[in-house]
This record gives sequence, C-alpha cells and structure tokens, in this order.
Amino acid sequence: MEELRPGDPRIVGPFQLLGRLGTGGMGRVFLGRSAQGRTVAVKLVHPELAVDPEFRQRFRREVQAARRVVGEWTAAVVAADTEAAVPWAATAYIPALSLQEAVQRHGCLPEETVWALAFGLARALETIHGCGLVHRDLKPSNVLLGLDGPRVIDFGIARAMDGDGLTRTGMVVGTPGFISPEQVNGEPATGASDVFCLGSVLVFAATGRSPFPATGGGVAAGLLAVVSRPPSLDGLSGPLRDVAEACLAQEAARRPLPERIAEMAESAGYDRSRPWLPPELLDHLGRQAARLLEVETPPPTALDQAARQPSPDWPTQTAAPRPSAPAGPPPPSPHPSPSPSPHWGPVPTSPSSLPTTRRVRKWPLFLAAAALVLVGALAPRMLTDTSEKTEGTATPGPTTSAVSASPQSAFRYPGTWRGTVTQGDSNHYPVKAVYKGGKVGDVVATVDYPTLECSGRWVLISQSDKGLAVKEQITEGRSNCSDVVEINLTPSTDGTLGYAFADWEEGQATLRRD
Repeated sequence: MEELRPGDPRIVGPFQLLGRLGTGGMGRVFLGRSAQGRTVAVKLVHPELAVDPEFRQRFRREVQAARRVVGEWTAAVVAADTEAAVPWAATAYIPALSLQEAVQRHGCLPEETVWALAFGLARALETIHGCGLVHRDLKPSNVLLGLDGPRVIDFGIARAMDGDGLTRTGMVVGTPGFISPEQVNGEPATGASDVFCLGSVLVFAATGRSPFPATGGGVAAGLLAVVSRPPSLDGLSGPLRDVAEACLAQEAARRPLPERIAEMAESAGYDRSRPWLPPELLDHLGRQAARLLEVETPPPTALDQAARQPSPDWPTQTAAPRPSAPAGPPPPSPHPSPSPSPHWGPVPTSPSSLPTTRRVRKWPLFLAAAALVLVGALAPRMLTDTSEKTEGTATPGPTTSAVSASPQSAFRYPGTWRGTVTQGDSNHYPVKAVYKGGKVGDVVATVDYPTLECSGRWVLISQSDKGLAVKEQITEGRSNCSDVVEINLTPSTDGTLGYAFADWEEGQATLRRD
C-alpha cells in the first residue's frame, strides 16, 4: 500500500482514507476506514471518466450488479454513490493476494489448494448465477486468495442473464486466455460461460499458464486458440485434470454445473477445516495483515467535496433483523437503488439509528429483514500495535476485558470456555467455545450461542503473547448471527479469557474454563 499523494481526497463518503491500494484504467482504489472501525476498499473513478455519460452508466451497472451478490465467496459492496460528481464504491476489504500475484510471486499452487480454489469459485458462481447474473470476466486477477478462502471480485462487465446490457454489437467481452468460445463468437454469455472461465483459472493456478496460450499474433491469436484448439492440460493429472477438461468443453451444454464442481472437490478430499493455502502464502498474508495494523488514520485536511457525500440509500451489511427499522416501505430516493432483493435495504446514516445488536433472536415481526454476510475485514480499532511482533502475524491489543497487560506466553488456551456476552445496554446471551488449538489459518475452535440457536467455528488469524485474533464463521443458524466477524481473545492473570468484537455495537465477555 502506498501513502496518500497530494491531491488525493482524505474522505470519501463516510470513510477516512488511509492509503492507496492501486490504480487501474477505471480509477484509483484506496484503503478506507469507517467511524465504526470497519476497513474497506474504496474505488474512486478517474475524474475524466466521471464526465462520460456512458462510463457512468457502466459504473452504475457494476455497482447494481455487485449489490445483488451477497455471499461468503464474494467481496460485498458496503457503500456507494454512483451519482456523485466523482462516483465511488466501497467493498469489504480482504487482506489477500490476487491469484495472478500469488502465482507470479510464489509459483503454482499445490493440488490440494487448487481443489479448495475450485470449491470456493464454484460456490461463488452458484451465488452469482442465483442472483440472475453472469460474471463474464472470471480470471486470475479477479480472484482473491484470503486466509479463509477465495473471493470473486470485479463485476465491471457482469450482465443480467435476461438483460440487454451495454455491450456494443460485435464487441468481444472478456479476457484472452480466460474467455469462453461463445464469448469469442459474440454469442450471449451464460452461466456455462463462467464455468469455462473457471476451468481456465484452475489450469492457471496449477500450471502458471492459460490452457490456451497464444503462440503469436497477440490478442487475436489468443481468441482464435479458444475456439480452434483443445486446451493444453499438461501438468494436470487424475481427477483435477478431469474437472478442468469438463469445464473447458467447447459445447456449453457439456460443462458441469457449479454445484457439481463443488461436489467433485469434496470427493477429491477438500476439507474446509484444514488450512487451504501453502505456508509461504499464509506467511505473506500474515505480514500483510500486520502492516494494516500499523496504518494510522491521517489527520483531516481539505476534503474532496465532490466525493465525500454518501448516497442516502447506501446499503450496509448487518447481521441480524433490525428492530429499529421502519415497518413500512423506504422513502423514495433520487439515486438508483439496487435491484429488489431480500438482502438489501436502506439503512439510516444517523449513528443513533444504526442497528443496536449483532446477535439477536429472530423476531417473527422481522422475518423478512436482512441477515447479511459480514465479510472478514479486520477491525483495526480493536487491535493495537506492539514492538514485539512475530513475523507474519498481526498482534491483537488489549480489550476492556483484560485485567493484565503482562505477557501471557504460557497461557493455556485449549479447553471448553463459557461466558455471557454483553452487547449494548440490554442484550445478553451465553457463549460456549471448545478450543483445540492450531496455527494461523487453522480451524482452532467450535463456538455455540445456544439461546440464539447459532453455532460455528473459529479460524485463527493471528497470535502473540498478548492474545489471539480469530475469525468467527457461523455455519448453523445464520439468520440469527453474523456470518463472519473478528473476535479478540485476551488472557488474564486470573486464568480467564477476555472476548471482544466490534460490530455496529461492541460485544464483550469474560470466558471461564470448565
């Protein structure tokens, strides 16, 4: 990440910008942080493109498409203003490497990692296609490798399966080497087109090259190879070669459905309870997460007024039915709203009217309320830096549950822990965690919230002599609890364990061993 440059805005919408993540043909991407401590990636379009009506329409379509896709294997849009003088959109920030970068820096992925990639991408396509969309540009640079699995990003050319879109007649949409035959031929893309691209991505992950390498002639040769030559699968064998070959069938009807690909991955031995990335990538992501903790919020300066105003209806992911939400329909908005979906709804921007609980019982009155995925972005304000870091890990800081700041290197975590979580003034619920231990990236514990009727697991994000940070993944009862949230565990000298998270409202508990 680069430091902000002179002329860069310091605030976009509700987010304070911390640094530059990158620049592309469409715009600049910044690391941002909300007042609640949520870390996001903010895409701010280039000013010269902001005055182009056709580009604005494309960007509006990208945001609307991305808002429709809410799932564990995609990066969710948390805020956007497509009608600002300089349009912008913010997605949950995922400390990750793109597949393109990972292979370039660390080489081809081992077979078990490729199977895990196949499972995650298949589930992502299930979600995307279930929303009535086709991604149309699934390629290595649009796949992020995070600690807990892959994520599909960039819906810039996604298109509704039943829509007309904005593509000009005769225009080929996609990336040479990672494009389906029907796209090359100018035919409508379907879900099977994304499956073909998935096959190309798997070959790249395993071999470091496209299955349709161009032998000369540039882009035209690459496109011609897709429709005229069989895929090059050298380096693949057994079931992995079989699934890649099936995905890369020339006839769309012969390609497997995403559900079938996920089943094949599980049959090949994919086990989500095991770390899915090789050690060198886990180490890289650990260092990346640690650097994020060192980023300080810069002092406010002159603001970019054109980009700072949030859209009145920007959607924010929340994890539970919202008792404070109005029962009637939302007021009309002058800005484009996302397509009707049970996952999205306008959220008041006043801090006093934000949801007051992360976990609540599912009240009958609010059965139709949204229970959205809180993607695994770090909550930096819960963590502080330390001069004694272990390379490759982030370091949780003390929480209000801690009673001692002395090192706890000898603290024994394994065992069954229980406590009562306090969230807000009146929300209390029991928690039980069975901690078995492990290394960064491992599933180290199971967790249960009996009165909320939800349960899941903890994946270790970082550890030090000050405590642990885990990513909680809810697997049962998702309508009652946040799907994913980060929790800090801080040992105390009396043998108890401090438990804390920062969602829209902080939750804390003191856990005691059985």
